[in-house]
Amino acid sequence: MSYAVRIVSNHVPESTVKQNFILTSGVALLIFSASVFAEVTTTETNNGNLVMQDIPEIPVSIVSSLNSDQNVRSTGFIGLTL
Repeated sequence: MSYAVRIVSNHVPESTVKQNFILTSGVALLIFSASVFAEVTTTETNNGNLVMQDIPEIPVSIVSSLNSDQNVRSTGFIGLTL
């Protein structure tokens, strides 16, 4: 008895592999280059001791609201009168 054996190959042509590699590399390069050339806003405060990147300015309305909340005075205890 002889049995015929059929070999099924999952072989992908070499040209398809190259095309997939080139396409994947191109997409990765495009994504990487977009992030490299993104504009970065730099702000320095405290005579250059603090450098901030991509931090937005604080709106004036928030600053004025915080100033009114933080406008407090301290006092000392003088004595107790009965």
